[in-house]
Amino acid sequence: SYTELNLKQTLLGGQSFRWVEQSPNEFIGVLKSYIIYLQHENENLHYTFYTNKSRSIDSNENDRQNETSRILYNYFQLSIKLHDLFQQWCKSDVRFQNGLIPTGIRVLDQDPLENLISFICSSNNNVQRITKMVKQLCIEYGKEIGTINGIVYHQFPTIDELDKSNLETRLRELNFGYRARYIQQAIKYLKYTINDITFFDRLKSLSVKEA
Repeated sequence: SYTELNLKQTLLGGQSFRWVEQSPNEFIGVLKSYIIYLQHENENLHYTFYTNKSRSIDSNENDRQNETSRILYNYFQLSIKLHDLFQQWCKSDVRFQNGLIPTGIRVLDQDPLENLISFICSSNNNVQRITKMVKQLCIEYGKEIGTINGIVYHQFPTIDELDKSNLETRLRELNFGYRARYIQQAIKYLKYTINDITFFDRLKSLSVKEA
């Protein structure tokens, strides 16, 4: 229902920068190796996943359905009953009581690397420009997934794909400005100082104080 998930407020509110609203309540974006089309209609969420042919050959239909359902369920954190929480918040905050806070806004469970790089891009910036920068980064360094309606979609690049000696120079050419240096430093730190593929998973398990 819309009280449990407001697609527009959640996807375009400045958390993720990989979604585009094609028409009212219809969105297209990228998660992992999938291009995903979402539509909210009559309080039902309809979705279609697109991926490259080689990926499709490697799995059967039931496996793909289970995987895609799980990806969306985890991404939107649908195990959390937002309506119940909203009722609690209304009792403690007048802004919720007066309808000043839209219902159905969820915290997305995003890929940590994408989240980190997007955060660096957000420095002294606006949603439209951050979206353009993230898209440019994916085009430049991410694997191509496929083309829909003439638009080519790419995965978010990995640490290894971003670990280029000329990363800062190239990002400055793409108008990332001073953020280019911070992105390159972050990639170097993650790969050569941390050097632990479980780093983000461990970080997510820590308390706020420990993190």
